[in-house]
Amino acid sequence: MSKMYPRDDVVFRDPTSIQKQQGFSAFWKIFLSQQKESNARAMAFKSELSHPSSNDVEQILRNVDDIKQQICTLKLDMASASVQRQKAQIQIQLSNSEYKSYSEYSEGLRREIEATIVEKEFVDLARIESENEIKRIKASHETDAANFIESMEKVKSRTIQLREEIKAGETLQKKLGITASELNALHHEMEFVRLMEKNNLKTRYVKDEQEVADLSSLQSSKVELDAAKKELSWLKQEGFGIMDVMDVTRKELSHIAKEKENCRREVKEYESRVELLEAKLHEAMSMMESASAAETRADAIVASLSVALRQLHSDIGAARREAELVREETKAVRSQTEMTKLRTSESLEERLGAAMEALKNAKASEAMALEELQQVTESTMTERAISSLWSDTITISKSEYYYLIKQGKAATEVAEKKVTAALAWKEVFEAKEKGGREERWAIAAVDQEIRGIDHVTPRSWHNTKLAIAMPRRSLHVSGISGRINGQISSLSLLKKQPSLKSIAPRLTLDSKKKGKVMEKVVSFLNGHRSCRNIKASA
Repeated sequence: MSKMYPRDDVVFRDPTSIQKQQGFSAFWKIFLSQQKESNARAMAFKSELSHPSSNDVEQILRNVDDIKQQICTLKLDMASASVQRQKAQIQIQLSNSEYKSYSEYSEGLRREIEATIVEKEFVDLARIESENEIKRIKASHETDAANFIESMEKVKSRTIQLREEIKAGETLQKKLGITASELNALHHEMEFVRLMEKNNLKTRYVKDEQEVADLSSLQSSKVELDAAKKELSWLKQEGFGIMDVMDVTRKELSHIAKEKENCRREVKEYESRVELLEAKLHEAMSMMESASAAETRADAIVASLSVALRQLHSDIGAARREAELVREETKAVRSQTEMTKLRTSESLEERLGAAMEALKNAKASEAMALEELQQVTESTMTERAISSLWSDTITISKSEYYYLIKQGKAATEVAEKKVTAALAWKEVFEAKEKGGREERWAIAAVDQEIRGIDHVTPRSWHNTKLAIAMPRRSLHVSGISGRINGQISSLSLLKKQPSLKSIAPRLTLDSKKKGKVMEKVVSFLNGHRSCRNIKASA
């Protein structure tokens, strides 16, 4: 019998795992194409940034934001790639566990097949022994039947002989009865003759001849009587012998009947044993049929398992190859990301230096403008305070009015640009915060400079006496980094009424509200990216 055992190089294939692996390979292709595009954009941006201009700061910041977004997308793609790799490893582990379970199941089936084969061999041996025993029982039954038939024929022949002898004895008994009756008749005649002789003594002489004849007849009758007696005794002896023979035949007939009953019992026992052996033979045949069916099922299962194990082996090989490809691709992606990080960090350092210089220049120009403004405001405040002592109205020129409006707009624009630049630098340095200690120092320096710019407070524009003289109206100016929202309505009123009537107007800085504005700026620089504009409330 040909046996099929499972091979060790057989693998089961899961269609869902194949689809996942195909989707993962397609995702990697898309990811590599996006990475190549981002690298090309970074190189082009670096070439553009090799000769930056002072008027292109906003475009640089936008490009920095794009680069940061691309880096974030690359990081997300790397994270998704690592997740996909972990999923592939989990699939490989699951396929390995399935392979182990199928191999164990195939081993169990192989053992069951071997056990069924051994049981089949035992059943074959039992069947052969039962067939031999059935043949031997049939042969013994045939010999016993032949012996019984012979003994029955002998008994029949003996009974026939005994019946014939019994019939002959009955005829002899009848003959003996007839002879006995004749002898009795002769005896009665002799007695009658003797009586006649005693009574007829006188007539004896007359009848001598007759007596002689009677005597001769009597002697002959005596002789016949003796012969009859002898024959009767012989017949009696023969009758006794016949009776003995009949007793022997009766005993033999009873013995034959007993033997017949024993033979019937043995025949019944043989028939019951034959029925038991036939039942055992039927059971053995059914066991053989079930074993053959189980063997066919086991062969089919082993064939399917072998195919499944081959598929599993092929899937494991493909998964390992794909895992190797994924590892190589991840290594390449990591190297490329490191290169892009280095390039972006170098370009960011260069742009940071340029931005720092621009900030220093802007800070110096703003300080000069603040000093000039402070001097002008102090002179105008003193003049207006002196004039307010003698009159209730203060007049300002259109140039001052338009100058105030223009300076407010310029201050708002500069503040917005500074806030956006600070937020961009903050995001860049937060992304690069893990790069090293130097970048953190640069971020701290930028934060300190921005705080220094925002915390530049002008001198006291009035003394206590002038403050007491101007209690009615005040024009509140926010910090450089805030917006001028509360002054738009007042400026529109100024446009309609160029001559403002007040007792003593003053121009002051609300230090408390400016402190709140600076706290908001610091919170922006520390990570609150959602708030883009800082408003100063009047």
